[in-house]
Amino acid sequence: MGVLRMTKEHLAIALALKVPVLVVITKVDLAPTHVYEATVTHIQKLLKSPGARKLPVLVKSSDELSLCAQNIVNDRVVPIFSVSNVTGNGLDLLRGFLNLAPSRRNWSEFRSSPTEFAIDETFLVPGVGTVVSGTCSAGSVGVGQSLSLGPDHSGAFVSVVVKSVHYKRVPVRRVVAGQAGSLALKKVKRATVRKGMVMLDTRVAPGAVWEFTAEVLVLYHGTTIRPGYQPVIHCAAVRQAARVMSIDKDVVRTGDRALIRFSFCYRPEHIKSDARFVLREGKTKGIGRILDIVRRC
Repeated sequence: MGVLRMTKEHLAIALALKVPVLVVITKVDLAPTHVYEATVTHIQKLLKSPGARKLPVLVKSSDELSLCAQNIVNDRVVPIFSVSNVTGNGLDLLRGFLNLAPSRRNWSEFRSSPTEFAIDETFLVPGVGTVVSGTCSAGSVGVGQSLSLGPDHSGAFVSVVVKSVHYKRVPVRRVVAGQAGSLALKKVKRATVRKGMVMLDTRVAPGAVWEFTAEVLVLYHGTTIRPGYQPVIHCAAVRQAARVMSIDKDVVRTGDRALIRFSFCYRPEHIKSDARFVLREGKTKGIGRILDIVRRC
């Protein structure tokens, strides 16, 4: 399909957040040669542009694979893979890169911290009950462990017990910081659990946030941003509309930076200072960093 508008938007947000990028061109078995070559040329031109300033590398051998895996963390090199799920062409190189790429965070430092598990999906499994999936960002979660689940619409947390744990679709005793897994919960209705909730160590006082102050860079907005504007905030698994309460400038336009105070519209969320987020509304895009929590539950 070539480089679409959404592709450019995703690339712009990744570059703004300074997230290392790799490109995968799919369905190469269907693409005519001239279309494939035009797509590769367009991607390379986009990555070399003044706004990106990246070094695109078309990976075709294991030597290029090792070079890209070693340099991906410095946020300069962008490997480009061409794959086909039908013929299997290029999949070995992509798998090899994912196995060789180093972690951006030393997760072993977080494994002795109090447990924190962010929920990004919920399921109702017949014969099992409510199952949540997500990422363990601190500590560990094991079978039979009691945790605090929340916040709900009032900002409260409830005690839950983990019935079973799955990691990569295999039953395990526990998942640790840096791993994504699925947890079956005892006597919890699926309707009471939603994406964006967290499960915390019961020894830690849980907290939910209504209002926060953030430094925001507006990547694009058609007119001007003023108090009362309501974009959607995406912070880790949290996604909710938030009202702009105040701005340190009269108006904010495309390319401007500003200190903005936000208030969630529907319910409090579990967010932390220094967390990064994306705000959007229609074609409006922006990125921000939370500086201070203004009002908790």
